[in-house]
Amino acid sequence: FSMPLVGRKCYEAYHHLSAPCKLCPTQRALEKGESAYEIVPKCGPDGECVGWLEVYAFPLFDQTTGEMSGVIEYVRDVTERKETESELERRNAALVEVNRQLEHMHKAKDEFLAMISHDLRTPLVTGLGYIELLLRGRFGDLSQEGINGLEVSLRNLKRLQALIEDILQFQTLSMQDYRKRLIMEPFSLTEMMRECVTDTTVRFEKAPESIQLKMEDGLPLALGNPALIHRAVSNLLDNACRHAGTHANVTLSSVRKGNRILISVRDDGPGIPENLRPRAFESFMRAISKRDGSGLGLAIVRQIANAHGGEPELESLAGKGTQVSFSIPISEEALPGSPDAPGIAQPPGKMILVVEDDPDTQEFIKTLLEAEGYRVTQAASAEEVARDLEG
Repeated sequence: FSMPLVGRKCYEAYHHLSAPCKLCPTQRALEKGESAYEIVPKCGPDGECVGWLEVYAFPLFDQTTGEMSGVIEYVRDVTERKETESELERRNAALVEVNRQLEHMHKAKDEFLAMISHDLRTPLVTGLGYIELLLRGRFGDLSQEGINGLEVSLRNLKRLQALIEDILQFQTLSMQDYRKRLIMEPFSLTEMMRECVTDTTVRFEKAPESIQLKMEDGLPLALGNPALIHRAVSNLLDNACRHAGTHANVTLSSVRKGNRILISVRDDGPGIPENLRPRAFESFMRAISKRDGSGLGLAIVRQIANAHGGEPELESLAGKGTQVSFSIPISEEALPGSPDAPGIAQPPGKMILVVEDDPDTQEFIKTLLEAEGYRVTQAASAEEVARDLEG
């Protein structure tokens, strides 16, 4: 310190005060006869804080009488440490605020996606529906040039629809609240895999024998979210058919591994380049084609696998093909019995209530149903239906 300490009180030497400070540990040691500790401000001549002192006070006792004879004071300058702690506290507070803002942004993003998912899908479904009706001649004959133009429009709108579905699915699966609400139930994986193979064969116009289905005998029921597992398997089949080549063979297989079922899709295509394999499950990653697909197919598979307690695995060799696998839990329960639900194929003349807030979609659904012989009643909301019932 800049001033001599001999003959001076600590509050004079360290604090430029005429009386002990409120936090004085030496004063407490004298009053209570026990050790005391405190970090106190070091003050300048004008009373300003110029640093921090760590003060330990230890009482001294006369060994003969047992009475306290004085106090030893140990003082250490901890200004640098306190400044570091203050800086850490400031940065921690800043991180807490940034985290709060990020959580707010994530919540706003989730709410935005929930809001636009309907608004994005509705006009596309309506537009695609009317184009398909036109191509079927529902509104009269078309010239060949008109048919060609509509087919081009239909293909591109379907590509846009697939891209939107991928983006919305990817973002939905990224939402923590969605994963917490995920409904798991027992279901037949065997039946689902057959559906996926049939759908993929039709979608890619492949020969039935080009996609092989291999299932272990006596496969138990799976436990998971059927819609998401269907999506994951379809994504793997689509990915294989799209990138393995026109004449490649694709195999979808399932086998029990302990208390889980391993689902695999293998192709004999060119394989994934070695430098891209570690990034295969990243979002917007396209290994071969830069035009087809959204680059989210395998990223969505990874999210679905993670949601079911698994991790996807990829094996690929140049010129020998690729295999992608993931596992899901098995179920110890039987499928719950459920009565046959009535479908749309009911006898003509039945009345159907259509509740849809988009006028174009409402009219499109009405057109389809009336063409099948149904009588259609329309409403824009559940509230409108309730008012009509009350009236």
